Amino acid sequence: LSLSLSLSLFLSYSFSFSFALFFTLSYSRAAPLVSASLAPPFYLHPTAHPTTMAPLASFLFLPLHRFLVRCDARVDPVRALLLRWGVARPPLLLAFLTACNLLNYLDRGLTAGVLPAIEEEFSLSAIQEGSLSAAFMIGYMCMSPLFGHYARHLRPTLLMAFGLSVWILSAVLSGASPSYVPLLLARMLSGVGEASFAGISPTYIDDVASHGSRVMWLGIFFAAIPLGYAFGYVSAGLGMQYAVWRVPFFVEAAAMVPFVLGCIVLPDARDVVHKYRGGVDNIMTDSAGTEEEVE
Repeated sequence: LSLSLSLSLFLSYSFSFSFALFFTLSYSRAAPLVSASLAPPFYLHPTAHPTTMAPLASFLFLPLHRFLVRCDARVDPVRALLLRWGVARPPLLLAFLTACNLLNYLDRGLTAGVLPAIEEEFSLSAIQEGSLSAAFMIGYMCMSPLFGHYARHLRPTLLMAFGLSVWILSAVLSGASPSYVPLLLARMLSGVGEASFAGISPTYIDDVASHGSRVMWLGIFFAAIPLGYAFGYVSAGLGMQYAVWRVPFFVEAAAMVPFVLGCIVLPDARDVVHKYRGGVDNIMTDSAGTEEEVE
C-alpha cells in the first residue's frame, strides 16, 4: 500500500508540474505578462471571454466567469462607498491582505502541528503523513497558471475571493474528514484556494503602493508567511490541548469568511491609485501590451 501510494503521489506531482509548465510556456508568447490588478478593463465584458481566453481556461472557468460577471456590477456601489469613506486607503489594504496572507499560511502550520493526532487516529504510515503536508502542491501547481492567466479577464479581487472560498471549503472538509483519503483530497483542494490569492495579491499591493514604498510593503506582506506558520503550530497545540485536532480547522474557516467578503468589495487598483495617488497618468502601456510606471 505504501509503495502504491508513493507511486501515485509521484505521478500526481509529475503531472501537476508538467501541466503547469506546459500551460505557462504555451501562452508566454501569445499573452505577455501584465500586472494583474492593472489589467485592461475588458474583463468586465462577458463577450470578451470566449475570444480572448485560452480554450482550456475557457472550458474550466466559463461557469465561474458567468457567475462573477453577474455579481460584479452589483458590488460596484459598495466599492464606491469604500473609496468615498476612505476605508480603501493603501495602508489599510496592505494590512487587510497581510492579515489574510497570515491566516492562509496558518493553515499549513496547523496541518503540520496536528499530524501526530491525525496519525494516531487514522494509523498513518510515515509516507502518508508526509503526503498530507505536501498534498496542497498538486492543486497549487495545476491552478496557478490558470488563475494567473484568467486574472487578465476577470476582476482579480473577485478571483481572490473565489480562491479563499475554496480554501474555506478545504478547511471545513479537513476538519470533517472521516478517514485518510478524504483528508488528503481536502488538502489538495487547499492548494486550489491558495493559488489565486498567492498569485494575485502581491501584484495588487505593488500597484497601490507608492513608488518608494513598494519593496517595504511587499516585505511586510511576505513576512506573514513565517508568522502564519508559527501561529499554525500554536493553534494546533491549543486545539489538541483543549479540544480535538479537528476544531482548529473549523475555527480558521470561520475566521476567513470576513476576508472573503472583504476581497469581494475591494476596489480596483486603478481606482485606488486615482483616489489616493493623484491619478493614473504615470502608468503607460508599451507596444507589447504590458503596463509599467514611469517617473
